[in-house]
Amino acid sequence: MNEYLASAVIYAVFLAASLFFRKMMIKVRSPWMVVLCTVVYFVVTDVYFELVNKAHQVLRDHQIYIEFGHGAILRLAVFAICLLTGIIFIFSIIFTRTKARESVNSDNSG
Repeated sequence: MNEYLASAVIYAVFLAASLFFRKMMIKVRSPWMVVLCTVVYFVVTDVYFELVNKAHQVLRDHQIYIEFGHGAILRLAVFAICLLTGIIFIFSIIFTRTKARESVNSDNSG
């Protein structure tokens, strides 16, 4: 049961960071900065899961076992869900920024 709690905590931390990232990217003015930060976002996501893997190894070395299944399949599933969530957030950012830019352009042309 503790592997499901650990997976929920891993995802909750990722989701909180992603919501903060989305909020910040909507406020950024430069579209190039959004592209750069998006690349950094996915790199940081990979680093985050490398840290999760390392923490799992350290806990296992100290006889604290969180069994994520054969080959840590549950941890890999959480990583895949986080990547999918990240992609959805990126599309949400693009859509929101495009919609806001269209409303500003329609206000200026009228």
